[in-house]
Amino acid sequence: MFYVCDRYFIYQLAYVGYFLVVSWIFSSLYEENDYSKTRGLNLGESMKDKISIIIPAYNVEEYLEKCLESIISQNFDKVEIIIVDDGSTDKSLQIAKEYQKKYPEKTRVISQENKGQGGARNTGIKNATGKYLLFVDSDDTIKSGMLETLYTEMEKSNADIVLFGFEYVDEKGKVIRQRTEFNDEYMEFTLQDQPYLFTKDGYIWDKIYKTSLFVENGIWFPERMWYEDLNVEAKILLCANKIVFINKIFYEYLQRDGSTMHNCDIEKNRDMIYMVQDILEYYKAKGMFEKYYEQLEFLVGFHILILCTLRIASSAPNHSLLHELNDFAYAQFPDIKLSEKELPLKYRMVYRISIRKQYWLLWIMNKVQKIFRK
Repeated sequence: MFYVCDRYFIYQLAYVGYFLVVSWIFSSLYEENDYSKTRGLNLGESMKDKISIIIPAYNVEEYLEKCLESIISQNFDKVEIIIVDDGSTDKSLQIAKEYQKKYPEKTRVISQENKGQGGARNTGIKNATGKYLLFVDSDDTIKSGMLETLYTEMEKSNADIVLFGFEYVDEKGKVIRQRTEFNDEYMEFTLQDQPYLFTKDGYIWDKIYKTSLFVENGIWFPERMWYEDLNVEAKILLCANKIVFINKIFYEYLQRDGSTMHNCDIEKNRDMIYMVQDILEYYKAKGMFEKYYEQLEFLVGFHILILCTLRIASSAPNHSLLHELNDFAYAQFPDIKLSEKELPLKYRMVYRISIRKQYWLLWIMNKVQKIFRK
C-alpha cells in the first residue's frame, strides 16, 4: 500500500512539475485573448456620407486627449466624433467639452448617468448620423490614414463590415504584439466562409460597420455588463452579407491594469453566462444553431472553460463560480469537446486543466509566472 501511494505521489509531483515548466515557457499565458428595439434613426433621411466615431468615456482624463488627437489629426473631414460621457467623476467630461468647443463642426458630447460601456455605445448609435460606425475606446488611439482608408474601402466594396489589424501597447507606448485575423493582404467573405471568426474575436473596435447593420437588425449592446463586445459580434457577423479584411494595423489597444479585462472583479465573470446564453438563443431564433453548432460549442468552451477559468483560478482557485461556469458549459453542450487545433498551445494547457477541474494548477502557474517576470 505504501509503495502504491508513494508511486502515486511521484506521478502527481511530476505532473505539477510539467505544468510549472510549461508556465515558465509560455510567459504570455495570462495576456488576454489573441484572442431590442430600434430607436431614433430614420435611415432614409438621416444617414450622411461620413463615419460616426463613438467613444464611450468614463474616468479617462489621463487618456482621452491623446485618443481624440489621434482622430482629429487625421487628414479626413467626413467624420463626426460622438463622445458619450458615462457619468465620469473626473475631468473627462470637461476635456470632451473643450474639444467640442474647439472642433464644433465634427465633435458632439453627450453626458448621461452611468450605464456601462455597452450603454454608452448604444447612446452613440442612437445619435449617429453617419453612414458608417466606428467604435474607439477612450484610452486607445488610431493610426494615421486609418479613416480615409476605411471609408474608401467601404465605399468601393460596399461591404457591411471591414476588418483590420491592431496592436497591443503598454502605457509607455511600447508595442507588446500585433494581431491580424488572417495572413492574406485582402479577403472578401461571409461568416459562413469563416465560421470561427465570432468565436475567438469578440472585439468591436477592429472593424468599421454600416450603421444600418445595427439599426435594421435591432442589435444593441447589453448594458452594465462585461463581455458585451462578444455578444454583439456574434450577432452582427451573422447578419453581414459581405465582410472585407484588409491586412493593415490601424488600431492601438492600450493594455493597462485598470481596463475591464485586467480588473480582477471575479464576480463579473458571471456575466459571461448571460452573454453566452443570449447568443445561443439568438442563433436558435435565426434557425442557425445547428449550422453553427460546432462553432457555438467552441465559443462556450473557449470563453468559459478557458478564459473565464483562467481569470478566476489565477487568484481564487477555490471560488464557487469556477464550478458554476463549468456546470453551465456542460449543460449547454453535454459532450463538449474543443478542437484543440483551433487553440494556441498555451490555451490547450488551460483547457486540459479546466476539464479536470484542477484549478489549483493555474493558481500555482500564475505565482511562478509572476516570479519570472520580476
